[in-house]
Amino acid sequence: MALDYYSVLNVKRKASDDEVKRAYKRQALIWHPDKNPASKQSEAEKKFKQISEAYEVLGDPRKRLIYDVEAIKSVQFPPPRPSSSYAPAAASRCHQKHNNRQQHPDIVKLRVFGEEGFWVRVHPTSCN
Repeated sequence: MALDYYSVLNVKRKASDDEVKRAYKRQALIWHPDKNPASKQSEAEKKFKQISEAYEVLGDPRKRLIYDVEAIKSVQFPPPRPSSSYAPAAASRCHQKHNNRQQHPDIVKLRVFGEEGFWVRVHPTSCN
């Protein structure tokens, strides 16, 4: 399951850029690995990476827009769940769905200009 970046930073979806930045700083101070005892080191490192990843997306207006659009789409149009007997047909439908779907212009720009790594983190699918 993908991370909910808003939950990671403990902010509302309508939070301003300033609120997101403050939340990031607050969480980063709490979970920074150097600020935690050795007994919590691995948990702190994991949380700190999640916080950094969340801020990388929510702190950039363009990436945040894409994240929000994809979150809405995933709720409205969940991907089909293939069973073992229908896996080839489901994979074919999934391929067609992704090729024929109109996409947000910012998402198209990300794909064209090579930020595929970000795309895969934000939009993991079983159709890859």
